Amino acid sequence: MYYWLRKFRSEETDAVEDDIQWIQLGRWDRQAALRTIEDSAVRIHIGRAMVEVRPGFDPVLLRGVVKVLLGSC
Repeated sequence: MYYWLRKFRSEETDAVEDDIQWIQLGRWDRQAALRTIEDSAVRIHIGRAMVEVRPGFDPVLLRGVVKVLLGSC
């Protein structure tokens, strides 16, 4: 029985190892990632104020800020 347990464990390990695929990862460049985020921002000028809107912004908050800024112009 020990023979069969060892054999099945060996076959399971071989099957798992055949499914593994490695990929090469490049070095993460923090400055490039920050530049990408800054480049994707939209700047809105209202009077003397400037609002920078980035991906993932809260539209309700932006609407409120714009409303306040338009009221003060």
